[in-house]
Amino acid sequence: MGYEYINVDSKHRNKHENKSEIKVHLSSPILHAKSVRLIGFSAPNEFFNVIKGNNEIKFNEYNITNGNVSLKTYTITPGLYSVDELITQLNVLFSASPVGTSTILASRLANNKIQFVISAASSTNKRVVVYYPKYTGDKNDPFFQSIVFRLGFYRRQVVDTDESGLITNDGAGNALVNYDGIQTTEANWIIDTENNFLLWNSSSTNLSLKTFNGQYIAYESLCSHLFIKSDLVRDFHSTVKDSANDIVFTTQRNILQKIDVDVNIHSYIHYRGNLTEAIVHSLSGQPISHFTIQLTDDHHNLFEGSAFKNFSCILMFETHDNLASTRLNEKVIENNQRSLFLASHNC
Repeated sequence: MGYEYINVDSKHRNKHENKSEIKVHLSSPILHAKSVRLIGFSAPNEFFNVIKGNNEIKFNEYNITNGNVSLKTYTITPGLYSVDELITQLNVLFSASPVGTSTILASRLANNKIQFVISAASSTNKRVVVYYPKYTGDKNDPFFQSIVFRLGFYRRQVVDTDESGLITNDGAGNALVNYDGIQTTEANWIIDTENNFLLWNSSSTNLSLKTFNGQYIAYESLCSHLFIKSDLVRDFHSTVKDSANDIVFTTQRNILQKIDVDVNIHSYIHYRGNLTEAIVHSLSGQPISHFTIQLTDDHHNLFEGSAFKNFSCILMFETHDNLASTRLNEKVIENNQRSLFLASHNC
């Protein structure tokens, strides 16, 4: 068997191509390819971690005295941010415009978790939640690429509805939580901070009631892994959550290789495939004259514009050994000729 190697570099894309996709046309086709694998990849870990279309963080303030609800959206310019840079940008927005009468202060703790302290100067009873809409599609939940998730707040800590009746008054000045068809007193709700969304009592004089932290540490890399895809392959399947029906199913993906992102931002990601790590994909043996290479995030989204830097990869094609076949055919022909010679001479 033989091998052919193709080096693909995204800086050779056509000028009109602004996504992380490369269409490769070979000067001479690859013949009799039996398999392909990715054996090398390099890219700077400078993918935007605040991405277009998912660059907002939302808070809702509920006034349980008069029933008013204030909804506030803070928008961050898409880009690559360290945790400290992101907190600085958020605090600028928070100080410029409160949520109703509640002001927010974000800080990074010594354990790298993010803390929100939410305070209301007004004497009226205010409750504040962080909000991200519930996803009901059949693709990966965009919450897991949101700003609030990047700051370490997980899905259960963040409310998924902006209904005006979410937080109400019990008639005696106490807050009631009305969620998923169940009514719970605030006192019982805040006991279980692992399973219930966070509820800040911003008008309280008790600091602990207006201070909550993310469950996890904040992180800077866009995602834990990337995917190299190609139309050369069709043998890879991955799971997808159908949130509307609450089921998990598999779907076919043209994934050539999964690349772990195990370096800090502003560092290079290097992958070198070996016999145990590289996924080997079988091919049909048909001539290959062109193919496409894509780089996607862990949600299978292509990068676009300045959200990524150039990357390169090396593909190894394993081909059938035509020389051995030729020699075998020559041997057969030689044996046939010898048999004919012996037969014609009565040997």
